[in-house]
Amino acid sequence: MPRRIDQNGIPDPLSREVIESFLKIDVPYRLAMLDFAEAAMPASRTRDSAFVEAGIVAGRLLLQFLGLGIRRKGGLMLVENRRYHAENGSTDEVKITDVGGRFVDVASLDAATADALAQFHNGASKASAHLTWDSGHQLDLDNLRRCIPIIRSLVLTHLPSCANAPNQALQPIAGRSDN
Repeated sequence: MPRRIDQNGIPDPLSREVIESFLKIDVPYRLAMLDFAEAAMPASRTRDSAFVEAGIVAGRLLLQFLGLGIRRKGGLMLVENRRYHAENGSTDEVKITDVGGRFVDVASLDAATADALAQFHNGASKASAHLTWDSGHQLDLDNLRRCIPIIRSLVLTHLPSCANAPNQALQPIAGRSDN
């Protein structure tokens, strides 16, 4: 259900029940997708496995959840993007601060990590989230192998309560928040 956003861009808080669902089910499910992608990594290309494709999309989703995005103007760069997508004064987007975590500060990342994550986000957008042609993205197996553990670590570091949550992500549960 969409939440109202105030004039400062801050949405109404989530209920305790919804937060617990995200911590026990939704975020661990996305982390499991990264694990599957890593385990199923093909030898030649990212498009050789649906598990890899799902992991790419989950990784991009988690970067946005962490408050990260990219800017292309003036060269590809990882940037902080803490804004919510809003329509008619409401949002259905959930960010890490909504469930008790904290945003990632780009300044806390070394340049090589920030660049790898920017390349990953751009490639995920160009290769998986949108249908594009000849986009020149740099998402390849090396970038994917490098970014999966970085993204996982950022989520668990910035959302410690998720690290201790039981992983119920792969169990069919009635009432999942994304049904």
